[in-house]
Amino acid sequence: MDKGEFSTINIFKSASDDPSHEAWKPGEGTESAITKTFLNSDEAKKWVSIQINALKTKLDHWRSIQPIPPISLLKSARVNRLYQVVATLTLGVYLYYLIYRLIYTINPNAFTFSLLFYYAELHGFIALFLYFFQMWKPIQRKAPFPCQDLSVDVFITTYNEEIHLVRKTAMGCVGMRYPHRTYILDDGNRPELAQIAQEIGCNYIARENGKHAKAGNLNNALQLTNADFVAIFDADYVPQPDFLEKTLGYFRDEKVAFVQTPHNYYNVDSFQFKLNLEKRKMWNEQDVFYRLMMPGRDYWGSCFFVGTGAVFRRKALEEIGGFATGTITEDLHTTIRLYSKGWRGIYHNEILASGLAAKDVKSYHLQKLRWAEGNISLIFHDNPLFMKGLTLPQRICFFATIFGWTIGFPKLIYFTTPSVMLLTGWYPILHFDWPFIIRYLIFLTTVILGFKIVSRGYGKIKADEEYNMLNFFILIRAVLRNIIRHKPRFIVTEKEIQKPPAILGISPQLLIVLLSFAALTWGLLKLYYGISQDFKGIGIASFWAIVNGALAFSVLGNVTAPYYKRRDFRFLDAIPVQYRLIHGNNS
Repeated sequence: MDKGEFSTINIFKSASDDPSHEAWKPGEGTESAITKTFLNSDEAKKWVSIQINALKTKLDHWRSIQPIPPISLLKSARVNRLYQVVATLTLGVYLYYLIYRLIYTINPNAFTFSLLFYYAELHGFIALFLYFFQMWKPIQRKAPFPCQDLSVDVFITTYNEEIHLVRKTAMGCVGMRYPHRTYILDDGNRPELAQIAQEIGCNYIARENGKHAKAGNLNNALQLTNADFVAIFDADYVPQPDFLEKTLGYFRDEKVAFVQTPHNYYNVDSFQFKLNLEKRKMWNEQDVFYRLMMPGRDYWGSCFFVGTGAVFRRKALEEIGGFATGTITEDLHTTIRLYSKGWRGIYHNEILASGLAAKDVKSYHLQKLRWAEGNISLIFHDNPLFMKGLTLPQRICFFATIFGWTIGFPKLIYFTTPSVMLLTGWYPILHFDWPFIIRYLIFLTTVILGFKIVSRGYGKIKADEEYNMLNFFILIRAVLRNIIRHKPRFIVTEKEIQKPPAILGISPQLLIVLLSFAALTWGLLKLYYGISQDFKGIGIASFWAIVNGALAFSVLGNVTAPYYKRRDFRFLDAIPVQYRLIHGNNS
């Protein structure tokens, strides 16, 4: 890190900096309670005080040498083996299907088209293998006793977020029970935010330049602070009071570089949620990742920092030169560098902080584009397949992270294939005969059931495909921008009022609807006027086009639905009300 790039620092006194501020300790207040209740003489009080202080010293020592609690599985070992068997059988059926397809069903009359479709199916097999690998053995950790007397700095990163959002986060950070110092890291250099920091009782650091965006902001703060541990929160991410108590205990292991907690969002009516109030059910697009995949990656020693809700060991960060600045996804990039140096990461699977999810399709797409473009760009910086110091499972898991963002092209092939079949008469399959249809139905049923079973209730086929329909073009853009080596720019996700979707943002889905409808119409006209007698092929393609068109239409309905128009999210609450009917002329 270059000290020359750092500019200004304004630090206001924090309550936790006050010398009179007593450090938090287990059993605090025990002495006064005993002496006031049971003893009156000064000699007795003094004796009890000595004994209790000795007991506290022993207790602190005992806590300090306690091992980290043993790791357990999310499910019992027997149930987990069942999931592993299902995953293995599913991949076996998929592999048989691919071999059969390659040997018997590639269409030489539409060779390029047939190979493109086979590529999409092969991509799906690799993606499913990586998905199952990451969830092979999800583990659950129990929070260890927190270590005593650690020095902790809490960083709140902000650039242009609304002041009231940062204020709420700062109040939550200051309110954490474990002794610490809270810093607002303002890349926007706003005087009003400095005033807010002083009012709340936290520290304020501003930069005059925004070099390296969020990573540069964090590195700047690392140069100007000195605590042994650093907690990081985005401007909208509010921690619970026990956040530090639940995470610091893991650092008893000297090789632990960071502890990550799951993302959680409190605006459940946002764009990323499927909410059914009647059935009292809620599904978030990222549930399967944070509740299942990250615990699974933790088993392989490859969980990673996701930008907020984490605690770092300063020594580990200093060893790699601070947060990585070569990409716009400093979180994953920093994690890979830490692992390559032999450090460990821990995933504590308990919600300890909450923030705001993307509210509309524009901010959602900008966020996805940044994540996809940044993660894919790691291939050109610190490629996990070839970087020294990583284990084989770590290489596989980080390759899976990058590979998952390349799903755009295969999905485009799936979404347009039936339309191409109906409009041109080209088929990706040589013959739609019964031997193929039976094998395909067995393959499709097995993959769907295997995915649902191994996903342990978090995977939703329809919802997943809706988000694939929504995101495929953005993911294609991310791949193409990396191919042309476009230099990405860090863009903060919009946290404020939602806006109606621009037509360009949903034009790919609109084109899928129009293309499917046009192709379906032409296919039916060919049968009606006798241009083609291929009832089976046109029937299969027509059904497929209807499914794709309905999927795209559903996405368009979701993104154009009524949206939340207030600047800030408000929580709905039911309160008792008393009312009285007044009978009269004016009632």
